[in-house]
Amino acid sequence: MTIRQGKILIVDDNEDILFTLKMLLRPRVENITTCSDPKEINRLVSRNQYDVILLDMNFTTDAVSGKEGFYWLERILEIAPDTVVILITAYSDTTIFCRSNGLVRSIESYRKVTGIPIPVLEIISVNYFLNDICLLFKNLEDKIKIIPTTAHLQVIADKGLIEQVLINLIENALDATRHRSRPRIELSAGINEKGKTFIRASDNGTGIQVEVQERIFILFFTTKPSSSGIGLSISRQIMHMHKGYLSVLSEDGQGSRLFVTFGSIQK
Repeated sequence: MTIRQGKILIVDDNEDILFTLKMLLRPRVENITTCSDPKEINRLVSRNQYDVILLDMNFTTDAVSGKEGFYWLERILEIAPDTVVILITAYSDTTIFCRSNGLVRSIESYRKVTGIPIPVLEIISVNYFLNDICLLFKNLEDKIKIIPTTAHLQVIADKGLIEQVLINLIENALDATRHRSRPRIELSAGINEKGKTFIRASDNGTGIQVEVQERIFILFFTTKPSSSGIGLSISRQIMHMHKGYLSVLSEDGQGSRLFVTFGSIQK
C-alpha cells in the first residue's frame, strides 16, 4: 500500500489541468492545494510550508515565453527561498516539464535524492576542497587542472555537502567538454569584488545559451536526454543553506564558468 505524504501547491489557470494533476497525485500526496489565480501565490506561500510547488509558466492567453512563470518563481523564492518549485507547461517548445506519470516519478525521485542534512559547519581552508577534488579525479588529471590558491582563504562550510557540489560541477564540466578534442577544466578560487570567497569551475565546453542559463538551476530542467535535471538544483539549495549562492557565466560555444560563492566567514 502506498503511504501518502507531503504537501503540494499547484498553480495553473487551466482548471482541467488542476483537476488532472490533483487526481494524478492524490494517491501519493497527503495534502494538495490548487490555485488558478497566481495573485494568490503570495498569500498561500506566506501562510503555508509546501514540500513542492507546481507552477505554470504561462497565465496570459496565448502566452508561450514562460516569463510569467519566472516572475512568480522569483516572488515565491523571495518569501520562501528554500521552496522546491517545478515549472510546468504543455504548450511550447521550451517544455521544462510535462504532465502525466513522469511528474509523479520525478517528484518521487526528488524525495529520494534531496534528503539534504542540516550542514555541520566548521572553518575550512579552501585549499582543502581543491586538494580533495584533485585526489578524487586524479585519473583525469590530463583534463582537469586544479589551481591551489596562495591566499589564506577560509570558509564556514560542511565538508561533505560542499564536496558534493564541487563533484557535481566537475561532472557537468566533463559532460560539456566530452566532444572537445582537447578538453580543459580548471578549478580555482579567489575573492570577488564584494569580498566573498568563491571556488570557480571553468571549462572550454559547448557553453550555455543565454536564455537557458538561469533555467539550469531549476529542478528537473535539463538539456541532456540522459540527465535527471536534479544536480544543479540541489547544489544551489546547498549553497543557500550555507548563506551563499551558485551562479554561472557562459557564452554559447565558448565554455562556462560556475561560481560557488560562500557567505561571510563570521559566524
